[in-house]
Amino acid sequence: MLKKILYLAIFAGLTAVGCKDYDYMPGVIKVNVADKTIVLTNVDDFNEFDVSCPMSWVVTGTVPSWLGVDPPKGGAGITPTTLTIKEAHTGDVPRTAILRFMAANGDKVAVTVTQNPSDPTPPAPLGEVIVYDGSNHEVLKPGPFGWWDDENCLYPSLTSWTYNQVSLTGGTVIFVYGGLANAEGATVAHNTVTMSGGEASDLTGGWSLNGDAANNSAHMSGGNLQHIDGGTGFRDAIGNRAIVSGGEVFSVYGGYSMSGDATGNHVIISGGTVFGLVCGGGGPGSATGNTVSLSGTPNLSNAGITGGRSFAGGAATGNTLEVTVQHPGVEAKTIGNFDKAVFYLPHNAADGDVLLKVSAGWSDLSGVTIDIDFADIIPSLKVGDMITLIDSHSLDAPLNNNQIVSKNGYSFLVFTEDDKLYAQVTATPSDPTPPTPSGEIIVYDGSKPDMLKPDPFGWGSGVWLYPSMTSLAYNQVSVTGGFVENVCGGVTDVEGATVAHNTVTVSGGEAEFVYGGYSMFGDATGNHVIISGGAVTSIVMGGISDSGNASGNKVTLSGTPDLSRAGIFGGVSPLEDWYVKTGNILEVRAPRTGMEVRDIGEFNKVVFYLPHDVAHGDVLLRVSGTWMMEYFGVIDIDFADALPSLKVGDSFILFYSEWGGTQGEMTISKNGYTFFVGKEDFYHTYAVVMAIP
Repeated sequence: MLKKILYLAIFAGLTAVGCKDYDYMPGVIKVNVADKTIVLTNVDDFNEFDVSCPMSWVVTGTVPSWLGVDPPKGGAGITPTTLTIKEAHTGDVPRTAILRFMAANGDKVAVTVTQNPSDPTPPAPLGEVIVYDGSNHEVLKPGPFGWWDDENCLYPSLTSWTYNQVSLTGGTVIFVYGGLANAEGATVAHNTVTMSGGEASDLTGGWSLNGDAANNSAHMSGGNLQHIDGGTGFRDAIGNRAIVSGGEVFSVYGGYSMSGDATGNHVIISGGTVFGLVCGGGGPGSATGNTVSLSGTPNLSNAGITGGRSFAGGAATGNTLEVTVQHPGVEAKTIGNFDKAVFYLPHNAADGDVLLKVSAGWSDLSGVTIDIDFADIIPSLKVGDMITLIDSHSLDAPLNNNQIVSKNGYSFLVFTEDDKLYAQVTATPSDPTPPTPSGEIIVYDGSKPDMLKPDPFGWGSGVWLYPSMTSLAYNQVSVTGGFVENVCGGVTDVEGATVAHNTVTVSGGEAEFVYGGYSMFGDATGNHVIISGGAVTSIVMGGISDSGNASGNKVTLSGTPDLSRAGIFGGVSPLEDWYVKTGNILEVRAPRTGMEVRDIGEFNKVVFYLPHDVAHGDVLLRVSGTWMMEYFGVIDIDFADALPSLKVGDSFILFYSEWGGTQGEMTISKNGYTFFVGKEDFYHTYAVVMAIP
């Protein structure tokens, strides 16, 4: 389970300095220094929090009956009797979270959440409960649907599709299913299958031969098995989990689709041995938003780890790798098809540690963003300490190579060298914040035309606004008024030179062409264009390279600029068969009255930030031209500021276009809202509210 660690360094004797809020939505932790109180509300992520505070402080709220409270050691002065957790996570698999409160004298109080219901009293299972121990053969059945006659399969009745609990503790069987259906359109959901011993061919949380498999779980803790998957659907596989904590198995899938998409599935491996493929989600359609989590000491030395697999050319994007291990780490044969990798450092992390070894093949991190977090207690590292995140046979640099990742007061420089991915400590919680790299700052308001320069490439393409051609990174170029033909955050024609992390902002005036960064013979990465006002009449590009990679660039649209004549593009490299264009993001922060652009394309992800007043029937982005990219790797929905007041059934259009389509159907959950995203008349992409907070 993904863990977020909140460490509040508040010590006894701290003077009143006001109120500071730490929000992990939908859960909220509020720390009031003046009143010496900690308030926890809506903590429904059920992640782990460490809170350090003086013994004179208290925690406010009410303890639900389904919380177990460990009394303090030695009578510490903390009062954990007023903890409130509301609107608990609605998942059906029980989970555990620990909230620890440490007194000034070192004594601790641990409040443990042992259930994860949507109601203080968990509902009784609604399906069948079946256990086979190798001796009670009467529970075995022939192969389903007349496939074979031998009574050596374990599954519930074919009319019980949900909330079943099926367990194998011994004996030998062929197939074990938590739920099984052959009816047209049947969704097999919320089933759990476990294996602690015995032998089997397949262990599947739920399987629908003519519908979806959603939110099923398969857990193996012992025995021998050929294949385990959380759920298999003929149509889509959504939100299923495969958990391996012991035993031996050849292949592991979080979810598998036979004809559709595999979305939001999860593989969790903390023990046992896997001999073959580990896949978050796979199928012939898209494989997006899946996660593989590695922890403990599993044997994966012969396993290939992949976030998502599409067997028919669909997208395999938005997948995440989570690594929570201690030195000497875990070894895998190969890794691939991830867009994000999060390394959770253990409490005893030290200089020279290795977390993940990749023994064979190619670790392609070119489209991956690396993040660093902490698994439990924050370790004691010092500046200069270096941890090997990945020791690989062959390795490509990640999107945020040579960049700083900061967490809980620590700063790490992420970089690659000799086929290894390193994280080096550049600042600790006791160190001052390292200075932010800076380039040139240019602001053009139209009153000083001598700031404009000739075409840097000698093409005769009019006048330009750009920094010196020796300043290639961390420049800030702004247009607030006047007219300029070309605006660029960083530009170079030097062989192999990279333009990176530049920002161009247009808040007024008018420009024809806007480039976050432009490299003729090198890469353009991590550049950002922000259009919040004024007008752009031709092209916006986050980053462009004529003969290199164009990855990790971003374009943000907000306010009410005139973009009706502009094409908006993320990362552009004309030689697309040779170079990488990954991790390019479009952020749409449109008012409810919407925006209009001419064309749109070359983005791997599009995020719509809904305004607080968004309402049923609104159109956020209109695309009037003939170039509307057929596929975006990921569409996401978030909120620009305050949560809107939407109700179930409300719908609004994200993209409105007469000339092209975007990604197919998906479900997106954020801050208590659930949206179904689909296409209408092939061209228009809409969102429907399915659930509200």
